[in-house]
Amino acid sequence: MSRTYQTELTTTCMIVDKTTDSVLVQERTNGDWTGMCFPGGHAEDGESYTECVIREVWEETGLTIESPRLEGIVHWENRDTHERTVIAFFRTERFSGRLKPSCEEAINRWVPLSTLRSQPLADWFSQQYAIYEDPDLCEMYYEYGKDGTDEPRLYRCAPPVA
Repeated sequence: MSRTYQTELTTTCMIVDKTTDSVLVQERTNGDWTGMCFPGGHAEDGESYTECVIREVWEETGLTIESPRLEGIVHWENRDTHERTVIAFFRTERFSGRLKPSCEEAINRWVPLSTLRSQPLADWFSQQYAIYEDPDLCEMYYEYGKDGTDEPRLYRCAPPVA
């Protein structure tokens, strides 16, 4: 049995504007993947997760983020190909630049953080947003059940050592 897997590395970032208590969302306009989520994308060869999230946010939004903090990871294995996908979830409150109204994939806009859950979120994002809501949640792993379901297993982070 091989211990090496083809893996897709991706990132996403919650950008919080503390002055307005709002977050930047992307309303996906791609027909096969719709709903709101945070900006992010695929890592390029030789790129760290942090470098990836900074680059992807800038490409998609025009904003330059600083000091993105890793909040947790979400990952799964494709049941047919056994390829893996790993998404690193980041958060930052430090950004500069002028927001582009849209990119190739989505419309960018700020929404009040208090209303985020009532927005039309992308199906998967609605569940995975828990990484940002629960400070003790650090990992979600989707394991496909025998009945075809794909409910995630949730893992809590160890409390900091005093």
